[in-house]
Amino acid sequence: KLVIYLLILNSVNAQIDKGTYMLGGSTTASFLLRDGSNTVDVNIAPGLGYFITNNLAIGSLLDVSLNIRTAAYSSTIFGMNPYARLFFGKSEHSSFFTTASLGFITVHSNNDKTRFGYNGKCDIGIVYFLNPSIGLETTVRYSYNKYEDFNAVSRLGLYFGFQIYFGRNND
Repeated sequence: KLVIYLLILNSVNAQIDKGTYMLGGSTTASFLLRDGSNTVDVNIAPGLGYFITNNLAIGSLLDVSLNIRTAAYSSTIFGMNPYARLFFGKSEHSSFFTTASLGFITVHSNNDKTRFGYNGKCDIGIVYFLNPSIGLETTVRYSYNKYEDFNAVSRLGLYFGFQIYFGRNND
């Protein structure tokens, strides 16, 4: 009974109410060193979400990535990713969340070839609330990208981000 009581109390403390807006994003950088080929990837993903019900937000991310594989090849990726995010396991200053998104991407490379494709992402993460309006996030993300005339790319990565919550109930 004590465990059930603590879970109920815990979920009430950090609830994010219907009608709250969430503005922020995430970023990551990765470096791959291989014989004869080094890769640098930088990604930023600003986004805006709206809580359609308590603890469930929908929104969209603008995904921008720069990929430099060699001195002779680089590419820039632009994507628009609608998403849904569910918060759970909340405490007074933190909450777990999971996010799923599916979107379209465009890849522009320096060899003048533009490719179109789609990507899907699935995240699980934790947000630490500095106060009721600002949260810092750490996320583990699996992503799948498929471009025309190109092999699919799957990635597992660690992302860091922040969110500003507008209209969140401060009770």
